[in-house]
Amino acid sequence: MKINNIFKFIMLVLILGFMFLVFASKSGYYEYQLSNKRDMTDEAILRFEQDVKEGKYIDINNYIDNKKVDYNNKISNVGNSISKTINSVLAKGFSYVFDYLNKQIEK
Repeated sequence: MKINNIFKFIMLVLILGFMFLVFASKSGYYEYQLSNKRDMTDEAILRFEQDVKEGKYIDINNYIDNKKVDYNNKISNVGNSISKTINSVLAKGFSYVFDYLNKQIEK
């Protein structure tokens, strides 16, 4: 019974994750972010062309948006540690299964 509950929990998490990704895709969030980047690029091209016409000094850093956002927070750190724990557990589990299978094959 315990394995059955674990399987149900894993399936529930996978289904909820899939639904979240579908919702994000259908809501247009990703396309909206790409649209904003494109608009910024279009504005930078217009500024570049205007500066060339005016004969100003051209520096690439004036036209590239180098925003580096730090997304580290408590939630992302917890998610990262959970991910590492899951990775460790799965690696040990697969190692155990393959070692067991290898022993059975060698018998």
